[in-house]
Amino acid sequence: MIRWIAALRKLRTRTRLVIVVLALIVALLLTPIIRQSAFRHLGHWLDIGQSPRKASAIMVLNGDRNTRPFAAAQLFRQGIASRIIFASEKPRDDVSSIQMREEQRLSLILVRCGVPQNAIEVLGKPCVSTFDEAEAAAQWLIDHPQDDLIVVTNNYHTRRTRWVFGRVAPLQRIQFVSAQTDGFGPDNWWLNLDGFALYFGECLKFLLYVVLYGWGWCVVVVGVACAIAMRRPSFSLSAATAKT
Repeated sequence: MIRWIAALRKLRTRTRLVIVVLALIVALLLTPIIRQSAFRHLGHWLDIGQSPRKASAIMVLNGDRNTRPFAAAQLFRQGIASRIIFASEKPRDDVSSIQMREEQRLSLILVRCGVPQNAIEVLGKPCVSTFDEAEAAAQWLIDHPQDDLIVVTNNYHTRRTRWVFGRVAPLQRIQFVSAQTDGFGPDNWWLNLDGFALYFGECLKFLLYVVLYGWGWCVVVVGVACAIAMRRPSFSLSAATAKT
């Protein structure tokens, strides 16, 4: 097993991605024990979070307000970095002018978690995706050539985040730190309805990003994965969640 893992690590990223997707498809067709082992390995494969080291700033990605800003604030209180930055979100048409914008909500959470307002910086470019945030981070690094970043996001989102950031920004100046989710994690995500939706959805998003920003031929793999998953009526989410 150790030899297989070492050999897998030597392969190119796109080759490893295809192997992981094919393993997920095979796992859906195999016995529950093998399927659980495959899902567990997939959960840990998605999480490439690092132990945080001192950095100039912490960038918290937009999204899950229940985890990411709290993890970023904790790093700030530990003295890992002296400021927190995040990108503004593009305003939605269905949000009225009297409603609080996303960056205002995020700033309020950080302040309530002990981060001074003058230590919070909102990047100017409105963002709608992880790729947009990666471009905003790349510009920040260009504007601050002596600084480095810690990027905080959910554990299952870290691998795609690193892949995306690597397309536009210097990875040697960026750390990726995982914010843990409540109620499920890499070892049991498939037993929780929310966990299954988030982890399986993350796999599909990763493949979609590879199609949009990498190798278009992977769209075939996406179609095969979706088709097989949809044609497996014996795999019951309700039965899985009943075990929790």
